[in-house]
Amino acid sequence: MNTLPDHNGSQKRIHSIDAVRALALLGILLVHCGCCFGALPQGVENECVWGGVDRCVSLLIHCFMSGRARLAFSFLFGLSFFLQMDHAAAKGIDFRKRFCWRLLLLLGFSFFHNLFYPHDILTDFVFCGFILVLVWKLKTWAIVAFSLVCLSSPVSLWEYCSGNEGVFSAWCSSVRDSLTIYPSPSLADPSLAEHMKWNAVHAQMMTLFVDLQGSLFAILGMFLLGMTAGRLRIFEGNPRLLLRIAACGFVLWAAACLFHIGFVRDSLRNSEFRSPEWWSWWLREIWVFFFIPMTAWIFSHEAVLKRCSCLTAIGRCTLSCYITQGIALSWFFYDWGLGMHSRMGATDRFLIGLAVYAVQLAACTLWLRHFKYGPLEGVWRRLTRIGMK
Repeated sequence: MNTLPDHNGSQKRIHSIDAVRALALLGILLVHCGCCFGALPQGVENECVWGGVDRCVSLLIHCFMSGRARLAFSFLFGLSFFLQMDHAAAKGIDFRKRFCWRLLLLLGFSFFHNLFYPHDILTDFVFCGFILVLVWKLKTWAIVAFSLVCLSSPVSLWEYCSGNEGVFSAWCSSVRDSLTIYPSPSLADPSLAEHMKWNAVHAQMMTLFVDLQGSLFAILGMFLLGMTAGRLRIFEGNPRLLLRIAACGFVLWAAACLFHIGFVRDSLRNSEFRSPEWWSWWLREIWVFFFIPMTAWIFSHEAVLKRCSCLTAIGRCTLSCYITQGIALSWFFYDWGLGMHSRMGATDRFLIGLAVYAVQLAACTLWLRHFKYGPLEGVWRRLTRIGMK
């Protein structure tokens, strides 16, 4: 597996994981562009500018990126958590308290980002990160069991089996609505000040209650599995192991898709298609089990990694790229900026996302020629190490 010694010679970096992280970030960017970073109301779509191409692009994002990119990113966060804790333990340092401080710093970045983009995922990551610290000393089998419970979408599955489907979601929605004193000015008011004021008061809590309806459990499960993969040294051993895991993941995903066709067929007989929420999350999670080991195996080859070195650069600057994406494209789509959300179809938004990503690829490659860390990564690291020798 490709690794790179850190500047102090003690820590090694797994380049293939950086490349996988870069692809996960691309998926998140394209999904967010698909909904104009929240500026396009849910369930609303602009008139197809490109006709069938728009529909194909929307289907591509929905089937291969929506929800899946966030889960892949969550898995990699759990893996990074283990690597940091493991490297510190090798030096005889208990890094748990320092990692909690690191999470509080991430919450600060999240709050700043939320002022512009009210659907930030970093708040969820901070919440799940504290749970990782709590379970750090547990046995591996206990962590795997805990992760499987989270990945099973326990609330949605209980609602489905007990016939109380939608009860918990309705409660979350009522709490979320009670936190909303007045509607978001994102579309109605072009003032950036009003937009930031509303986000500062309501966006964080609203996002958390929305994610409690399903995605927060899946994110936590992926965090735990990423930490488990780190413990088992899956990405530091023989690349053939990754290929075997990817093959197993593909078989499971194919079987799940066939089972999903049964849902579709039965629903069409009733003239309505609606798969259970827990099953939708299971499909996304199984896809991640195939996507991550497969892409990690591909980038474990020196020839591939050398040709795609720009991906490893953006994979080392994901925090900087994610936050700059949110700020720049919120200005592009929202009415307090250019207000382009109502003027672009799915294909246009897809191409905008690719263009922004291409600019960031070039910028990150150039930046890392002169610096060891990304802009925000460097600040985050320096603040994390305050008081350390």
